[in-house]
Amino acid sequence: MRRFVANEALVRRCSQGETAAIFVNGGGVRQLLVNIETGLPFFDRFFVPSYAFMLVVAFAVAFVLSRRQALDIGLDKVKITDLGVYLILFALVGARLAHVLFDGMLSDYVNLCFHPSRVAIPGLDHLVCHANADCRAGGVGAVCDLAGGHCHPARDCLAAFRFWQGGMTYYGGLLAALAFGSYYVRRHKMAWGKVLDVFGLLLPLGLAFGRVGCFLNGCCYGRVSHLPWAVRFPPGSFASYGQYQAGQLSSADVASLPVHPTQVYSALFNLAIFFWVLFVVSPKKRFHGQVMASFLLWYSVGRFLVEIFRADPRGGLWFLSTSQVISVLVGAVVGLWMLRRRSQGADQQGCQDVAPDMR
Repeated sequence: MRRFVANEALVRRCSQGETAAIFVNGGGVRQLLVNIETGLPFFDRFFVPSYAFMLVVAFAVAFVLSRRQALDIGLDKVKITDLGVYLILFALVGARLAHVLFDGMLSDYVNLCFHPSRVAIPGLDHLVCHANADCRAGGVGAVCDLAGGHCHPARDCLAAFRFWQGGMTYYGGLLAALAFGSYYVRRHKMAWGKVLDVFGLLLPLGLAFGRVGCFLNGCCYGRVSHLPWAVRFPPGSFASYGQYQAGQLSSADVASLPVHPTQVYSALFNLAIFFWVLFVVSPKKRFHGQVMASFLLWYSVGRFLVEIFRADPRGGLWFLSTSQVISVLVGAVVGLWMLRRRSQGADQQGCQDVAPDMR
């Protein structure tokens, strides 16, 4: 049996009133930002996942700043706003699709729909059950496979679509957004280089918010560490289950061992990139598209380095993770393009910075 990849186990525990604290130097934060009992029929509890909330914050900030940036560089703010909405939708689809297909979890999502008995649940995978009540005592909405005597999640054919519970791959979202953005820019005869620079400034800030959401959600966790800033995640979390599977814990129902806060590393690195492109690259840029190129180049470096400290399963090629492979490719392509553009000089940007039908 494979593990239960959907984050519903912990979400359901939280929604039933259980604490899902992340222990950081004696303090704690909740995976659910809002968790209120309503007392209403069919809607007895209202809860807001922290990960989803941080995504909304990121989108809202990007929406406001994109309009301001569009005015500053002479772009139509209405078209930029429309493009931003479309890009968010395509980025969500692309990021979630890449996670499902390439993070090593495709069989889990397929089995959740067609063969749920093949999917294990953190903390319940060694429990011998004789009735559904034996599994539901764990508070995760599981059912008992009477033939095999083990607990498994109920059939769920929609788990792959619940992006707000965590599980998205940035590069998948980037590629999907770039593909649609290219089409939109050409159709509306916008300056492609200027459009890239608008979103090249916003992406690192949005990613910083998103990584905070990852931290609150408990996904994308790091390797075991004994550094002063190492963190522990709550019982039943992704980190606890991953360490249990690796033989580092006797049970998934205990707090994880201290790990690198890789989500925080990513958030801080993206924040640093934002300030770099805002105060250094953007005011002195030599050609349109340089802001986006600078962001992609530095993001590739940061992502490659942070991946070294991550321990969550996410697929890979040889000794590199999938994201590290893509980072090398993106960094190489963008780096060569920037060298070529610099060698051409700023006075030759001309038609290369606009859509073909603007020439």
